[in-house]
Amino acid sequence: MNRLKELRQEKKLTQQELANEIGVTKRTYIYWEKGERQIKTDKAKQLADFFGVPVGYLLGYSSIPPLLENQLSEEEKEELRKNPQLANELSDLAWQKYTVKMNAIENKKHKPASITEIQNRLNSRYGTNVHGDSAFLAFSVGAGDHDYEFLRWFDGLLDIDSIDGTNTADLLYKYIILDDDSKRIITELIEKLPQIKADSILVTNHNDDETN
Repeated sequence: MNRLKELRQEKKLTQQELANEIGVTKRTYIYWEKGERQIKTDKAKQLADFFGVPVGYLLGYSSIPPLLENQLSEEEKEELRKNPQLANELSDLAWQKYTVKMNAIENKKHKPASITEIQNRLNSRYGTNVHGDSAFLAFSVGAGDHDYEFLRWFDGLLDIDSIDGTNTADLLYKYIILDDDSKRIITELIEKLPQIKADSILVTNHNDDETN
């Protein structure tokens, strides 16, 4: 639960006064304070600045910030539970990164790339395939009967990878341009990976036992 009510009462403000300060309706503010609606990224930052607290603290993070939950090891999570201040600082960094990502997505919604822009981006990034076809042509053929919305979605995925430092779009591109037989082989390998990994761990443990 966020700390809006607690922070508001410390400043001796009514809900209407704080809503006016932030530039939203009283009804919207009440939704936020009760946790019935998510606070928009820009408003969360505005509220945090107004109260002089980290965004993570304002949003009620007492241990592991949700934006970091899946990115930390158990040891790192335990360290953050012991150090709430560090958790809040990391939460702010994660929130800033999330805001940049969401702004990029919003910008694409308002000014979507044209087919030509996406074509140039793919050709510049991936070049040609083994047959000498342009990246855009290979991608379009591999994707099959998809429309402009799918191309826009992939273009947005490239943006997210650029912000996060990930390579999801690259992996998807490499899969899409494969022939059907290769796609089938890759799919079968992916389905078998958990078992292969489990078998590998068993063999490693067995070898360690024999060594000891």
